[in-house]
Amino acid sequence: MVEEVLGSFKGEITQETPVFSAVKYHGKPGYELSRKGIKITPKTRLARIERIEIVDWRPSLVTLEIDCGKGTYIRSIANELGRKLVAALILKNLVRLKYGIFKIVDALTIEQWKKLVRSVLATVAVSYGQRSSNFPSAVIGEDTELTLCNGNAIPLQDCQANTLCRVYNYCGNLVAVVRFDSERNLWQPEKVFGKLDTVSVV
Repeated sequence: MVEEVLGSFKGEITQETPVFSAVKYHGKPGYELSRKGIKITPKTRLARIERIEIVDWRPSLVTLEIDCGKGTYIRSIANELGRKLVAALILKNLVRLKYGIFKIVDALTIEQWKKLVRSVLATVAVSYGQRSSNFPSAVIGEDTELTLCNGNAIPLQDCQANTLCRVYNYCGNLVAVVRFDSERNLWQPEKVFGKLDTVSVV
């Protein structure tokens, strides 16, 4: 029965927009009005379903995969499916598997992303430190390091005022490359790498 009804969803279909949606009614989103208890008449719009099929079936739980066009309301499909089957259906879970060229199988967790960013920044810091090894260097304390990492200029005693200077913290990590600002007699950050505790540049 489910398979027979699913066939009616293929191609171009007309959908009712959910009352809890960003679709605007008299200039205000539907979800905002609905949360205030204001009744609204759902609007209709066209949607396109390229594919809709059952990928898993366990009594009382059916899993569907749907290839659809932009702006399709999957929750509305669940509601309409229930109407056509004369059954009470609830959408238990909704996962977007793909959007354009982006696929969920290629996605990274937040922790994986943080690790990747730290790795890239560390590589950049080492590379920049090696390429700038002909610049003079200075070591700064923790308070000055915080000021520099926030993008602020700092005073330096160990660098000549006519060139770039490499700045390290007490852990031996490259914090930034700075340029002398003659008007303020301070060193302005040119490139800031931040606190990369795992990076050591000699």
